[in-house]
Amino acid sequence: MRIAQFALDFNRASLAKAVCDTICLGRCRSALFASRALSQLKIVCRTKKQGWNQGVKFTETEIPGAWVIGLDKRVDERGYFARVWCQHELESHGLNGACVQVNTALSPMAGTLRGMHFQLPPHAEVKIARCLRGAAFDVLIDLRPESPTFRRWYGVTLTPDSGEMLYVPEGCAHGYLTLADETEVMYFTSHIYAAGAARGVRYDDPAFEIHWPAEIRVVSGADKSWPDFQFSKETNK
Repeated sequence: MRIAQFALDFNRASLAKAVCDTICLGRCRSALFASRALSQLKIVCRTKKQGWNQGVKFTETEIPGAWVIGLDKRVDERGYFARVWCQHELESHGLNGACVQVNTALSPMAGTLRGMHFQLPPHAEVKIARCLRGAAFDVLIDLRPESPTFRRWYGVTLTPDSGEMLYVPEGCAHGYLTLADETEVMYFTSHIYAAGAARGVRYDDPAFEIHWPAEIRVVSGADKSWPDFQFSKETNK
C-alpha cells in the first residue's frame, strides 16, 4: 500500500502509528524517509480538511496548450482568499510549473498596446498573465508550425474582479491592449529574459487579423516596427 493512501483512512495519530509500524516491519528504507512521508501526509490531511485540494480553475482554449486560469475564491465576511499559482496543479494538467521571473507593467493610458512578444529556443518561455488593476485584452498568437492552430490567435479580457489569467505556452507570441487608464498587468515567466532571443510580430499584421476591441492609441516604436510575418527557421527554431 502506498503511504500517501493512508491519508484517506486515518487521522494524524493513526498516521504516525502506521509509519512507525512500517519502519518496524522494514518496509521503509529509512527513518528519514518515514519522517518526510509523515510530514506530507499531514499536509494532505490539512488540505482535504480545509477544502483546498483544488485551488485554481483550468479552462482549455481553442489553442492547444493555452488555458484560462481562474480563481477558486473562498468568500467570507472578510472578503475572499484564493490561490493564484500552484506548481503542482499546473503540472497535474500537463503544464509548465516553472516560475523564474515575475514582471509587472503599468500603462497610464487606455488604448496602450504592448506586444506581440516571444523568445526563441532554447529561451522559449511560458507566460501567465494577470491584470492587477484596470482592464486588459490579453492575446496570444500560435506561432508553432506543427500546431493545428498555427497563426491563429486567442484573446480574453482580464480584470482584477474576475481574477482570470491567461496561460501562454512556449512557441506563442503574447501581448495585450489596455481597456482602462492606469492598467497594471503582472505575468509569471518560466525562463529568464534573454535579450538576444527576444523577438516579436506586429499587432496589426494581416497574417493574423487580430480583432482588437478598442482603439489603439499608444504603441512603442519597437512594437510598430516588427516586419510582416513570414515563417522562417529563425522564427521558430
